[in-house]
Formats: sequence, C-alpha cells, structure tokens
Amino acid sequence: VRCKVQNCARHGIGIFGALDDGSLAAAEPGQTWDGATQGAGVLVQHCQVVRNKLSGVLLRGATSSELIGNTIQGNGDFGILLQDASGVIRDNQVSGNGKGAVSVALSFSPDAGLDLDSLRAVNKLM
Repeated sequence: VRCKVQNCARHGIGIFGALDDGSLAAAEPGQTWDGATQGAGVLVQHCQVVRNKLSGVLLRGATSSELIGNTIQGNGDFGILLQDASGVIRDNQVSGNGKGAVSVALSFSPDAGLDLDSLRAVNKLM
C-alpha cells in the first residue's frame, strides 16, 4: 500500500478538472499519490481509501486521471463518484460503500465524446 486515506470528514480523495490556464485543481496539482507525475491528470494507485464520510474518490470534471489497483471500501456514499469525468479506472476493489460502488453523473450528451469503453469498465465494478 502506497497511501492510506481514511476517516475524512468529507470525500477521501477529490480530483477536479483543469482550470482555465490548464493547471489541475486538486490538493496536489499534477502530482500522483505515488510521487510520479502523470501529465495533467492524477494517478491514484495501490492506495486504501476507507471509512470516509462521503464518497471514497470524487472525480469532478477530471478527464485524464487514473484509479488503478486501489481498495475503496466502507465509505459513507459511493466508492467512486464520477461527475462529468472520465479516465482510467481498473483493477480496484470497491465494496461495502453506503450508496454503492460507482455513480456516474453526466451533464453533457454522450455524443459529446463519451468513452463508452470507460463506462463498460466502470460497470464491471458494480
């Protein structure tokens, strides 16, 4: 385990999309949880995200972030909450979250560039 995020008063990890200048609006801009840089996105890999009050991981407006090989469990809302977001989500163990494993909320038309393969990958987590 490279990191452990637990018992937060809100979401365990919040990753937000790019600002107007292209920089990433996140707690650690452009930084991954394992210390490497992953372009404009954030890589959360081999982490435990457990027992947070809201969702374990919130991706809002983020388009190039990756969640790989994490344990996301026991959070109050969803394990992973995607709001107008996409990216790579694979090999995560998501279980025992209050409202379910994954929620996908889109405010744009799927014809506007939605990666259906990404959605199929998310559905495999549920």
